[in-house]
Amino acid sequence: MASGEKLQIIQNQINQDFPYIQKMKYVGVKYDLIITSIFISNLTTSCMNPTSFDSGDFCEQKEVQFLRDNKHVTPDGWYHILKLQLLYLFRDYLKAENIGYKSERILSFSYGLIQIQEHYFYFTLTLLKIYENTSLLFERFKLRRKIKKNIAKLKVWGTACEENYQHKYLLVLGEYYRSIKKDNISAKRCFEEGIELAKRYNFNQVIALGYELMWTIDLKYNKYLKEAYYHYMVWGAQTKATHLKTNYHQYFEGAQ
Repeated sequence: MASGEKLQIIQNQINQDFPYIQKMKYVGVKYDLIITSIFISNLTTSCMNPTSFDSGDFCEQKEVQFLRDNKHVTPDGWYHILKLQLLYLFRDYLKAENIGYKSERILSFSYGLIQIQEHYFYFTLTLLKIYENTSLLFERFKLRRKIKKNIAKLKVWGTACEENYQHKYLLVLGEYYRSIKKDNISAKRCFEEGIELAKRYNFNQVIALGYELMWTIDLKYNKYLKEAYYHYMVWGAQTKATHLKTNYHQYFEGAQ
């Protein structure tokens, strides 16, 4: 997920590894793989609710409670981060915010793992959307303070490891300029730089999201939306690509 590898390739690796993990009774790793597999399925195949982890015998509420009761904190944290990502991608920002705060409370158990940066990436993007949609001054003040702290963390990681994190920092910074500073010129520059870095290091999902964010600067430039659609398809996220085309079908007619 974080690597930008095509989703079907990741699923093939899960299918290969799962029998061994199950045989050795690595419960935490088994749940990591199941949760990841459901996440991939939600993005690659048509389903009624792509943000739900109910799948076959896997009851989301029951299984997440099992993880908490048995203190399997790492897969519990991974579940929250993937849930946050799906809710953000499918634009359910209020639920994404709620999950993001829950994820934050157990984030310390994932220190040293790549999901830390994934949390801050999608949670900060979510908070920027919440900020944009609230008019309460005190709420905006609190959100602004938290957003700035998160961006500072992403900047540190981006400076330390450009190939893995700088593109994510730039997309969040672009959203900050667009939604808080109302500076579309700086926002577009950040989005363009982030997309170019994501292309250089083959982060398909970040390329797609970058184009989607750049389209929000000016909806008449539907070529960016079409680029987002194309790169979600390259990543293998047909459900997300279809979501774009269904909800914004009028922008897919013609090109600019």
